[in-house]
This record gives sequence, structure tokens and C-alpha cells, in this order.
Amino acid sequence: MKKGDYIVTLLIILIAFSIFSYSASRLNTSSEKYLVININGEIVDKYKLDKNLKDKEIIVNSKFGKNILVIENNHIYIKDSTCKDKTCIKMGKISEIGQSLVCLPNRLMVSIEVDQYLEDEVDVILQ
Repeated sequence: MKKGDYIVTLLIILIAFSIFSYSASRLNTSSEKYLVININGEIVDKYKLDKNLKDKEIIVNSKFGKNILVIENNHIYIKDSTCKDKTCIKMGKISEIGQSLVCLPNRLMVSIEVDQYLEDEVDVILQ
């Protein structure tokens, strides 16, 4: 490779890094976080994660089963479940955007999302 190739490669890497860091900082600071509860692929509840929702238990009942979610010190975890294997209880705690907890037998998915991604807009249509 010639000297110009190294310069172009370095510029591409710097541009990519600056775009990534800008979008990541915007995502974490300008948007509000929500706890989103999905059952069987449909959003059944949504809670804004703020100071008012510090310590709370949420009971999620559906025809597939029952789960108890706990919000404690800005962390969310599944405390109890009616599923047989109890894997969802062992998943641990989540607190950051994009993290999720899943209980497959009860068809439950709990995730932390940003308000701008919760709107019902079409991003892409594939044919």
C-alpha cells in the first residue's frame, strides 16, 4: 500500500468512529427510556423509566402464564414465573437501552427501549 492508501483508510476509520460516537451519545442522552412488555409479539404495557418508578413490582398475567417483574435501583429482573424451567429468572438484571429479558414458555419479552423507536412508523418495506 502507498502513503495515500493509508491516509484514506485512516480518514474512513475516523469518520466511521465519529458517526458512531455521535449517534451513541445522542441515543443515550436525548431520549427517554421505557420498559416495554411484549406478550406473543404484541406490546401490552409500557412504563417510562424515571425517578417515580424506582422500586416497583409488576405482575404480568396472560393466557400463557404469569411473571413477576421487579424494578429496583434502576435495574429490572424477573422475580418469579409459572414456566417450568425458570430460565428467565436466571437471566439476571437489565438496565441499559437494548437489553431484554425473555420467558419463552410464557411468550414474554421485556426490553428497555428509547421513545423514538416505539412509534408506529414504517422504516422499510421489503418485497
